[in-house]
Amino acid sequence: MTHADALAVDGFVSLDDLFSNDETEALLQEAVAQRVSARPWSSDRYALSRRGQVSSPRAHRSASPGPALRALHESSRLRELLAELTGRHFFATRSSYLFYSAGDFIGLHTDIDPCQVTLVTGVLGDPGPLVLHPELVPMAPPRVLQLSRRSGGFPPGGRPVAIPRDGVLVLRGSGVPHHRPPARTECAIATLCYAALG
Repeated sequence: MTHADALAVDGFVSLDDLFSNDETEALLQEAVAQRVSARPWSSDRYALSRRGQVSSPRAHRSASPGPALRALHESSRLRELLAELTGRHFFATRSSYLFYSAGDFIGLHTDIDPCQVTLVTGVLGDPGPLVLHPELVPMAPPRVLQLSRRSGGFPPGGRPVAIPRDGVLVLRGSGVPHHRPPARTECAIATLCYAALG
Protein backbone atom coordinates (compact mmCIF):
# COMPACT_ATOMS: atom_id res chain seq x y z
CA MET A 1 0.00 0.00 0.00
CA THR A 2 1.37 3.42 -0.92
CA HIS A 3 1.42 6.38 1.47
CA ALA A 4 -1.37 7.98 -0.55
CA ASP A 5 -3.45 4.79 -0.28
CA ALA A 6 -2.88 4.62 3.47
CA LEU A 7 -4.02 8.21 3.92
CA ALA A 8 -7.10 7.60 1.77
CA VAL A 9 -8.06 4.36 3.54
CA ASP A 10 -7.05 5.00 7.16
CA GLY A 11 -7.12 8.80 7.27
CA PHE A 12 -3.49 9.03 8.38
CA VAL A 13 0.05 8.13 7.41
CA SER A 14 3.34 8.52 9.29
CA LEU A 15 6.36 9.77 7.33
CA ASP A 16 9.89 9.68 8.74
CA ASP A 17 13.16 11.19 7.47
CA LEU A 18 11.60 14.38 6.08
CA PHE A 19 13.60 16.91 8.09
CA SER A 20 17.32 17.50 8.37
CA ASN A 21 19.12 17.56 11.72
CA ASP A 22 19.37 21.34 11.38
CA GLU A 23 15.59 21.62 10.93
CA THR A 24 14.75 19.42 13.91
CA GLU A 25 17.28 21.30 16.06
CA ALA A 26 15.81 24.65 14.98
CA LEU A 27 12.31 23.50 15.99
CA LEU A 28 13.62 22.22 19.32
CA GLN A 29 15.37 25.49 20.14
CA GLU A 30 12.36 27.51 19.06
CA ALA A 31 9.99 25.37 21.14
CA VAL A 32 12.17 25.90 24.21
CA ALA A 33 12.09 29.67 23.59
CA GLN A 34 8.33 29.73 22.95
CA ARG A 35 7.54 27.66 26.04
CA VAL A 36 7.86 30.69 28.33
CA SER A 37 4.99 32.43 26.50
CA ALA A 38 2.75 29.35 26.22
CA ARG A 39 -0.81 29.93 27.40
CA PRO A 40 -2.77 27.36 29.44
CA TRP A 41 -5.61 25.79 27.50
CA SER A 42 -7.93 23.70 29.60
CA SER A 43 -11.58 22.72 29.48
CA ASP A 44 -13.86 20.17 31.09
CA ARG A 45 -16.59 20.51 28.45
CA TYR A 46 -17.93 18.09 25.88
CA ALA A 47 -19.30 19.99 22.89
CA LEU A 48 -20.47 19.68 19.32
CA SER A 49 -20.14 22.65 16.98
CA ARG A 50 -22.67 23.56 14.33
CA ARG A 51 -20.26 22.21 11.74
CA GLY A 52 -19.94 18.87 13.52
CA GLN A 53 -16.63 19.36 15.34
CA VAL A 54 -16.41 17.18 18.45
CA SER A 55 -14.65 18.62 21.51
CA SER A 56 -13.82 16.93 24.80
CA PRO A 57 -11.98 17.91 27.99
CA ARG A 58 -8.35 18.90 27.60
CA ALA A 59 -5.40 20.30 29.53
CA HIS A 60 -2.19 21.57 27.96
CA ARG A 61 -0.46 24.80 26.93
CA SER A 62 -0.06 26.33 23.48
CA ALA A 63 2.26 28.89 21.92
CA SER A 64 2.41 30.69 18.61
CA PRO A 65 4.92 29.61 15.97
CA GLY A 66 8.26 31.32 15.62
CA PRO A 67 10.16 31.85 12.36
CA ALA A 68 11.37 28.24 12.10
CA LEU A 69 7.93 26.63 12.41
CA ARG A 70 6.31 29.32 10.28
CA ALA A 71 8.82 28.79 7.47
CA LEU A 72 8.34 25.02 7.57
CA HIS A 73 4.56 25.38 7.63
CA GLU A 74 4.51 27.66 4.59
CA SER A 75 7.15 25.76 2.65
CA SER A 76 6.37 24.56 -0.86
CA ARG A 77 7.92 21.22 0.12
CA LEU A 78 5.10 20.35 2.53
CA ARG A 79 2.37 21.65 0.24
CA GLU A 80 3.80 19.54 -2.61
CA LEU A 81 3.90 16.53 -0.28
CA LEU A 82 0.21 16.96 0.48
CA ALA A 83 -0.59 17.32 -3.21
CA GLU A 84 1.23 14.04 -3.90
CA LEU A 85 -0.62 12.28 -1.09
CA THR A 86 -4.10 13.57 -1.87
CA GLY A 87 -4.18 14.79 -5.47
CA ARG A 88 -5.41 18.16 -4.15
CA HIS A 89 -3.75 21.49 -3.44
CA PHE A 90 -3.65 22.91 0.08
CA PHE A 91 -2.75 26.19 1.73
CA ALA A 92 -1.27 26.72 5.20
CA THR A 93 -3.84 27.94 7.75
CA ARG A 94 -2.40 27.83 11.28
CA SER A 95 0.41 26.28 13.27
CA SER A 96 1.38 26.14 16.92
CA TYR A 97 3.45 24.45 19.58
CA LEU A 98 1.54 22.35 22.11
CA PHE A 99 3.21 21.75 25.47
CA TYR A 100 2.29 18.95 27.86
CA SER A 101 3.24 18.47 31.49
CA ALA A 102 2.87 15.04 33.07
CA GLY A 103 -0.85 14.23 33.12
CA ASP A 104 -1.86 16.74 30.42
CA PHE A 105 -4.12 15.36 27.69
CA ILE A 106 -6.68 16.04 24.96
CA GLY A 107 -9.84 13.94 24.98
CA LEU A 108 -11.51 12.54 21.88
CA HIS A 109 -12.02 15.27 19.30
CA THR A 110 -11.95 16.26 15.67
CA ASP A 111 -9.95 19.26 14.52
CA ILE A 112 -11.51 22.52 13.38
CA ASP A 113 -12.22 23.12 9.68
CA PRO A 114 -8.94 25.01 8.99
CA CYS A 115 -7.22 21.74 9.92
CA GLN A 116 -8.66 19.52 7.19
CA VAL A 117 -5.18 18.01 7.13
CA THR A 118 -2.98 18.28 10.21
CA LEU A 119 0.72 17.49 10.30
CA VAL A 120 2.17 16.63 13.71
CA THR A 121 5.84 16.42 14.60
CA GLY A 122 7.55 15.86 17.95
CA VAL A 123 9.89 18.62 19.08
CA LEU A 124 10.65 18.15 22.78
CA GLY A 125 10.83 15.08 25.01
CA ASP A 126 8.80 11.94 24.37
CA PRO A 127 5.21 12.87 23.48
CA GLY A 128 4.05 9.27 23.36
CA PRO A 129 1.46 8.17 20.81
CA LEU A 130 -1.55 9.95 19.39
CA VAL A 131 -4.51 7.54 19.42
CA LEU A 132 -6.42 7.68 16.14
CA HIS A 133 -9.92 6.30 15.65
CA PRO A 134 -10.54 5.68 11.94
CA GLU A 135 -13.22 3.17 12.98
CA LEU A 136 -15.34 6.11 14.21
CA VAL A 137 -15.26 8.03 10.89
CA PRO A 138 -18.59 6.54 9.67
CA MET A 139 -20.27 7.46 12.97
CA ALA A 140 -22.36 10.65 13.09
CA PRO A 141 -20.73 13.41 15.19
CA PRO A 142 -23.47 13.37 17.89
CA ARG A 143 -22.80 9.67 18.44
CA VAL A 144 -19.02 10.30 18.59
CA LEU A 145 -19.67 12.95 21.24
CA GLN A 146 -21.89 10.55 23.17
CA LEU A 147 -19.16 7.89 23.06
CA SER A 148 -16.62 10.42 24.29
CA ARG A 149 -18.83 11.38 27.24
CA ARG A 150 -19.42 7.75 28.18
CA SER A 151 -15.69 6.97 28.09
CA GLY A 152 -14.43 10.12 29.80
CA GLY A 153 -12.82 11.28 26.56
CA PHE A 154 -10.77 8.11 26.09
CA PRO A 155 -12.83 5.51 24.21
CA PRO A 156 -11.61 1.95 23.80
CA GLY A 157 -10.03 0.83 20.57
CA GLY A 158 -8.21 3.17 18.26
CA ARG A 159 -4.70 2.93 16.88
CA PRO A 160 -1.80 4.39 18.89
CA VAL A 161 0.58 6.04 16.43
CA ALA A 162 4.03 7.36 17.35
CA ILE A 163 4.73 11.00 16.53
CA PRO A 164 7.92 11.31 14.42
CA ARG A 165 10.76 13.65 15.40
CA ASP A 166 12.31 13.89 11.91
CA GLY A 167 9.06 13.76 9.96
CA VAL A 168 5.31 14.14 10.32
CA LEU A 169 2.18 12.26 11.13
CA VAL A 170 -0.23 13.31 8.37
CA LEU A 171 -3.80 13.19 9.67
CA ARG A 172 -7.17 14.10 8.18
CA GLY A 173 -7.65 16.07 11.38
CA SER A 174 -11.18 17.36 10.84
CA GLY A 175 -12.38 13.92 9.72
CA VAL A 176 -10.67 11.31 11.93
CA PRO A 177 -11.51 11.43 15.66
CA HIS A 178 -8.40 11.20 17.83
CA HIS A 179 -7.24 11.70 21.39
CA ARG A 180 -4.02 12.40 23.25
CA PRO A 181 -3.57 10.16 26.33
CA PRO A 182 -2.16 11.76 29.48
CA ALA A 183 1.50 12.66 28.99
CA ARG A 184 4.04 10.79 31.07
CA THR A 185 6.66 13.56 31.09
CA GLU A 186 7.17 17.15 29.93
CA CYS A 187 7.04 17.20 26.13
CA ALA A 188 5.97 19.26 23.14
CA ILE A 189 4.72 18.78 19.61
CA ALA A 190 4.22 21.12 16.67
CA THR A 191 0.99 21.09 14.68
CA LEU A 192 0.73 22.42 11.12
CA CYS A 193 -2.77 22.78 9.67
CA TYR A 194 -3.83 22.97 6.04
CA ALA A 195 -7.09 23.47 4.15
CA ALA A 196 -7.85 22.51 0.56
CA LEU A 197 -7.96 25.13 -2.17
CA GLY A 198 -11.37 25.41 -3.81
